[in-house]
Amino acid sequence: MSCNFIELNLLPDSQSILLKLSECSIEDFLYLPEIEFSSFLGIGKRQKEFLAGRACAHEALKRCNVGQAATQFLSISDDRLPIWPTGVVGCISHSDYLALASVSCGSAVALGVDLEPLISNERAKDLREHILSKHELSLVKGKSLGEAVTLIFSVKECIYKALYPICRTFLDFFDVRVVKIDDQAIYVKIEKNLGLNYPDCEVLKVRYSYSLDHVICWLSIVAS
Repeated sequence: MSCNFIELNLLPDSQSILLKLSECSIEDFLYLPEIEFSSFLGIGKRQKEFLAGRACAHEALKRCNVGQAATQFLSISDDRLPIWPTGVVGCISHSDYLALASVSCGSAVALGVDLEPLISNERAKDLREHILSKHELSLVKGKSLGEAVTLIFSVKECIYKALYPICRTFLDFFDVRVVKIDDQAIYVKIEKNLGLNYPDCEVLKVRYSYSLDHVICWLSIVAS
C-alpha cells in the first residue's frame, strides 16, 4: 500500500484513522471487500474517496480488535449510512483531499466526525446566511471569515452525523445553535426536540482543530 494510515488521538475508547488521498491510488484499495460495490460509483474521484473512507474504517475496526468484523463488507442502510458491526458506533468523512474514519467500541452511543477544506472569504460571504447567525459568527475570534464559516459548518455537520443515526430526524443548520467557543471546543444546543434522554445532549461539546488546510471536528455521546 503506497499510502500510510495516520492515527489521530481524537476520542476516548475509539480509533480514528486518516488518509491523504494524494498519496493513494485505487490499486491501494483492491483488498477491500467494498471494491466491487465501488465500481457502481464510477471510476475516478468519487470511487477513490469512497474507498479511502472505507479503508480508514476497516483499519480503525482492526485496531478496535473486533475480529473478523474488521474485514467484512460494511453494508449501507437505505439512508446511505454505514451499518457498523454489533457493539460498534462509527462515522466516516472525506473531502477531495482527505478521508477520516472514527469508530468506538467503548461506551459511546453516538459518534460524529467531520472534515471540511477551508473555504475562501468570498465563498463564505455567499454561504454564511444559510449556515449561521450573526451571533454565532461573532463567537469565532481571530479567524478569517472563511475559517469561521468553515468551522461552524463543520461543527453542525459533525453533530448531524452523530445524532441522525440514533434519532433519524433531519436537522437544519439553524436547529443547531452554537452558544460558546473556546480554544479547544465548541458548545452547542439543539433547538429541535429529538426525544433523546442522554445527559450529553443537553449541551453538546464538539472538539475541533485546524489542520492540513481543513477543519476537523469530532464528538462522542455516551449513555450516562
